[in-house]
Amino acid sequence: MKSILDLIPTDIFALDLGVPEHDEYIKSGNCYEHYYELAKKYKPKSILEIGTRYGYSLCSMVAGSMDTVEYVEGWDDNSYHSNATKIAKINLKYILGYDKSWVIRIINSHEVKTLERNFDIVHIDGDHGYFGKLQDLNLVKNNCKVVIVDDYEYILEVHTATNEFLARNREIIKDWYIIDSFRGTFVIEFK
Repeated sequence: MKSILDLIPTDIFALDLGVPEHDEYIKSGNCYEHYYELAKKYKPKSILEIGTRYGYSLCSMVAGSMDTVEYVEGWDDNSYHSNATKIAKINLKYILGYDKSWVIRIINSHEVKTLERNFDIVHIDGDHGYFGKLQDLNLVKNNCKVVIVDDYEYILEVHTATNEFLARNREIIKDWYIIDSFRGTFVIEFK
């Protein structure tokens, strides 16, 4: 696969295609393609994304796990755009239709104390500050098999918080690795 646009209709990315700073990562062949491949690798039945925005990475993961995924949940506080969750719902419905169970919620993850269920994959792409990233990692650590952290090589606070999380939680971590993606993708597998 050269591009996620070979697998997902360009309509999903319509708001950002044609905008140079967004085209840079959407068309890079080194961003959403990794989310697709990670979903193909782990074959999740359930996915949670914190920081869904318009649903680009969530739709990429869903497309990579269409044979296995049964439940999808996305969270966003609409701080990027007031209609982000509305657009994410449209995009996810376009990919999933009505055959699967899914929900997009307007929610600030920092107001959540515990997850209501377990997930096979959690993608954390919301708050990119040190404390916010650490809080999101701690929120999901006992409720998922795999966590994917975006922007690991791009934002120092994300890098530092993820490393600190690893150091503090070695006893529950089976493995971890870094994907040399557009901005660095960090993957943690739990025991």
